[in-house]
Amino acid sequence: MSADRHYGRAERVRELRGAVLLDAYAEHPERFVREIPTPLALPTVAWISEPVKEVTGSLN
Repeated sequence: MSADRHYGRAERVRELRGAVLLDAYAEHPERFVREIPTPLALPTVAWISEPVKEVTGSLN
């Protein structure tokens, strides 16, 4: 998914996943007892390794 986000395809992939989930729901609604399935929201940030936060201020 990160490559899709990088190249601007993430929203389209999310739409396609939504269509697949709706098809699955149409064929087997008994499997989705809580609600109609929807794809997860796109993350607002994504890291391989979270950057280290800088410490501000001085101990002197």
